[in-house]
Amino acid sequence: MLPLSSLVDAESAAITYLMPLLAADFPDVQISNRGSGARFVRVRRVGGVELSPNHDRPQLDVIVWHDSDKTRMQLAMSLWLWLRAANNDVAGDAVVLYASTTLGPRQLPDPADSTKTVCMFTVELITRAA
Repeated sequence: MLPLSSLVDAESAAITYLMPLLAADFPDVQISNRGSGARFVRVRRVGGVELSPNHDRPQLDVIVWHDSDKTRMQLAMSLWLWLRAANNDVAGDAVVLYASTTLGPRQLPDPADSTKTVCMFTVELITRAA
């Protein structure tokens, strides 16, 4: 049997990886795996498969709220760029590597309030314990 390690929380790894980048360029925007709001980013695991006994390949939705259409898309594009640049980067107790994009950034009605708009994209990462 191959030696096993615990799989890491992919949502937490992505948030930890993105947090300092977000704080530098968009300091008024919060990020978490729960919540929403005027200036907020939510990272949620929506699927994925194993890559090896020690590597996970999570599929993550990144949903962006902002009160400005232009800034919302700019923020989503920055987050997408940063995740695509992940290359064996340590993020807390995890190592994060970009794998692929399932759906690129697009604007759509907010699932919680159809009078508002969100920007969303879906990526696959490769994660493992640091």
